[in-house]
Amino acid sequence: MNTKLNIKWGIWVKMITFVSLLLISFAEYYTIRLLFQSIDWITLAVAVIIPVVILYFAMESPVSIEIDNSKFILNKIRGKLMIDFDQISRIELYRPDASELRYFGSGGVFGFVGRFHNANIGKYKSYVGDWKQAFLIQTKTGENYVFSCDRRNFVVETIKKLIK
Repeated sequence: MNTKLNIKWGIWVKMITFVSLLLISFAEYYTIRLLFQSIDWITLAVAVIIPVVILYFAMESPVSIEIDNSKFILNKIRGKLMIDFDQISRIELYRPDASELRYFGSGGVFGFVGRFHNANIGKYKSYVGDWKQAFLIQTKTGENYVFSCDRRNFVVETIKKLIK
């Protein structure tokens, strides 16, 4: 069995990404204009750091997931994250609540990607395009991951059957 499902961005992710990139583009343009007037190390650092951070989150953005007979695979723009089924201790639907806290990550630009915290599950790594499609995977080593994709119920039920 090999199933591939897309990760779609919710309307908030689309809006946040568009508006943020627009504002960052304007800020970058004016920062570079300042550099042409006089070279300042702080301005130069800002002009370099902002695109690097945006590029990092763009590359970490989730694209699709795959389920084969032995593992769960998250396909990102750059690279993959694989979790063997024998390492999964729990999988269930996930709904964020008011206790969500972002330690490091994107709060909607290219998805909700990064390290977050929730009062119920603790720290987790997030690769979410739409919270309405989110599900939680906990590993036997204590790591928590929150993903999203089309047909999340199918994914949760399929993996539950495969890890028993």
